Amino acid sequence: MEKIFLYISKIRENKRLCLKCQKGMTLVEVLIAFFILAIVTLVMVQSVSVANKAMLTNKSKTQALSLIENEMEEARLRSYSEIGITDGDPPGSMEPQSTIEVDGEEFIITRSVDWVEGAYSYKQVEISAQCDKLNNEITLVTQIAPTFGEGGPPSLPYPPPTNLKIEFNFKFLFIRSIGINWDKPDTETPIDHYNVYRRKDAGGYSLRNQANVTRYDESFFEWGSSVYTYYVTAVYTDGTESEPSNEVTAKL
Repeated sequence: MEKIFLYISKIRENKRLCLKCQKGMTLVEVLIAFFILAIVTLVMVQSVSVANKAMLTNKSKTQALSLIENEMEEARLRSYSEIGITDGDPPGSMEPQSTIEVDGEEFIITRSVDWVEGAYSYKQVEISAQCDKLNNEITLVTQIAPTFGEGGPPSLPYPPPTNLKIEFNFKFLFIRSIGINWDKPDTETPIDHYNVYRRKDAGGYSLRNQANVTRYDESFFEWGSSVYTYYVTAVYTDGTESEPSNEVTAKL
């Protein structure tokens, strides 16, 4: 009888020890689960914070680009004599800097105008926008030619095309696509066609193609990513080719 009692006591003691072990393991598992949950929560919070910051930055970039595109369009609509900085060279009516508020965010707009080669040449207009949410300022540059008879040289019978700019520039797999457009020369002299010249990287210019309208686009196979620079000339019906337009550069 005594042996049976000792045996039963031993079984009960072993059960108590097992319960203690189980309780200890369960607590450790709970702590590990909380630790993993805390790490996952922290990663998710950081991811949401980064995504929110990126979204705000992209919004600011879009607003900045819209502002300077509007500024650039306003510059093109000005008379040639007004395209310049007050008390600058060339002189004009444009302020060197101003602040514009959009949706409660202040953008600092900076403007500069320079002669491309000297008086009576193209004017290069550079407009930038910056705000606290942008790491780098957003900048657009264009060249504006004089309207002949207004602020520029005497009217020429064979003026070049003006306001050449990149319309699109992208690459899909190994196919590069670039589009450009320009404004018709301000002249009554009839034009036969336009010559499009292209330079690859630091190489020389060569005649790429001819166009009968004021735009040109091309697609071609490309291994790697090169920088392409374009200019356009007008070829008149008597065979005279104009001076080059302003240059534009397409790079990825």
